[in-house]
Amino acid sequence: MPNEFRPIRVITYGPLPRRFGTLGLGLTLVALAGLLSLVTLHHRFLDCDRTGPEAGWCRAGSEDPWSRTVERRFPVSEVREVRWVEQRGGKGQPRGETVLVFTSGRDLRVANGGIDAARAAHDRIKLFFDQPGGTALREETRQPAWFWLFVLAALVAGLVCLALFGAAVTAVRVELDADGRLRLTRFHHGVSGRATVLEAARWREVRVDTSAMAPWYQRSTVPTVPTARVVLVRGDGPDVPLSSGFTTAVEAAHRAAVELGEALGLRRRPASGSTGSDEEPDGPAGTYDPATAEADARLAAAAAPGNPYNPKIPVKTLVWVGIGLTAVSLIFLIVVPRLSGETGRLSVKCTHRCRFHGTECLPGGSWSSPLKPGVYELQVWNPDVPGNWETVLVEVQDGGNTHFTCRPRSGGPPPTRSTP
Repeated sequence: MPNEFRPIRVITYGPLPRRFGTLGLGLTLVALAGLLSLVTLHHRFLDCDRTGPEAGWCRAGSEDPWSRTVERRFPVSEVREVRWVEQRGGKGQPRGETVLVFTSGRDLRVANGGIDAARAAHDRIKLFFDQPGGTALREETRQPAWFWLFVLAALVAGLVCLALFGAAVTAVRVELDADGRLRLTRFHHGVSGRATVLEAARWREVRVDTSAMAPWYQRSTVPTVPTARVVLVRGDGPDVPLSSGFTTAVEAAHRAAVELGEALGLRRRPASGSTGSDEEPDGPAGTYDPATAEADARLAAAAAPGNPYNPKIPVKTLVWVGIGLTAVSLIFLIVVPRLSGETGRLSVKCTHRCRFHGTECLPGGSWSSPLKPGVYELQVWNPDVPGNWETVLVEVQDGGNTHFTCRPRSGGPPPTRSTP
């Protein structure tokens, strides 16, 4: 039975890079997957009933599993015509929608989407309004099923990034006991992992492998980033690397190699990649001269102040911050309007004084803002009406931009709608 492991010396290799960029990317992707799932669950609806509690009425709006917003309520008898409109989407794909035309001349666009699904919805809506025997109608406009693939892809990619961040080795503790055994304990962000005990072996040397990493965000003409790793070499078995790969903690690698070599009574071979001799330096065992390796000098020069590459400049951090801000901006522009229900837009050009929701626009001005689909009241300055303010109704359509010229209704055409 082996003796209990009692360490007589402890050597720490670290701290090693924590990969906060991977953490930020993972959190961003998981947040994006959550917001996209909310968008997918959010949908528009059209409910009509001839016999229930809301007999003779229709309701149009948006809803999700937690809330329901009725944006328009109108009598079934007010619908004069059901039209079919076919158009081209942003990528040239055919799309369709149903237009309900009311007796007042206004219209409401519902059940838009892919050509096949929109056509089937149009047939059901037209059948309900053309045949008085129909009792109820329920139509929903949802995101296509393949949209969930984007949600799943973003979620999986985010979880992979978080797993890589959690698995990153940030320090290695090496313990040596009186029997010559080594116990390696790898730490992941302060949490100790599984310890590995290496039985006493004929250790030959402690080697520092050096390499160079070209950051993906820099041009090839920029000096590369120095990296290193510590490897235990034994004569009767495979090499044992202390870390899973090369890291930018070059100074920590050399320090750990020196301390570990002293503890094992070994010389440290010059770093791999050196163009000098691979022969062991002269001198008694236990003496070290890190400057003997040409690679050591190259790495020290690369990390010196004034070198084009300075590891203290957080270039990579700035890149990830820029990516994060861009992702947040895209999320805000795409997701927030859908979650708030503000899927229409009203653009106003003021040729007269105009008031809307407590804000006044003077002649020559203009403004544009996202709004929920529905009918809104604007007040136009008109000295010919009582109170000098004329109320004008403007209808904002779902997914379109309603252009309105603010002037008395006797002086211009009604507002027009254009799709983006």
